[in-house]
Amino acid sequence: LWIRAGRAMPAHTHPGIEATLVLKGSFQDSTGCYERGDISVVDSDVDHKPVAGSDEDCICFAVSDGPARLTGPIARLFQKLARH
Repeated sequence: LWIRAGRAMPAHTHPGIEATLVLKGSFQDSTGCYERGDISVVDSDVDHKPVAGSDEDCICFAVSDGPARLTGPIARLFQKLARH
């Protein structure tokens, strides 16, 4: 994953487990703040929106049991469009 400094990923959740290793920079979400070398592990109960630190881009290696499922406004727009 590459998140530009100060930017956010869309809100999402995952089936199963997602493990994320921060390689450069930092990010924060509803579970805490993670810096280079930290590992975030979340399960399907966590709906989060990672935001990169403002000082530099955040680069992470993430592994999950399945694809992300968008849960924020973007997801609602896609769901609305899919019905038409």
